[in-house]
Amino acid sequence: MTRTSVPASFSGGQRLPKRRLQAVLVEQWKHLWRREFVELRRGAGVFGAGWIDEIAQDGTLVWINRTNGLGRSLIHRSDGIEIWRVDSRVHSDRPGS
Repeated sequence: MTRTSVPASFSGGQRLPKRRLQAVLVEQWKHLWRREFVELRRGAGVFGAGWIDEIAQDGTLVWINRTNGLGRSLIHRSDGIEIWRVDSRVHSDRPGS
């Protein structure tokens, strides 16, 4: 399987964190951490990446500061987008609210 991802060094002036060896699908968004680096996927393809900015208390909405100068995006659970944990600095889920 061919894997598309964000460049490993710099993006939009921010240094990207070291990648995990294996990306992990985050099924409950309320367990994401602020400033955690993630990939955005739809189906088998990666279409974006960025840093978590804000998470709704119920985990249905997430604001992401996108890489490559693409700005800030609001993503809703019903949008059909998967969020994958790729940040090697994160070792566990944030406790749910």
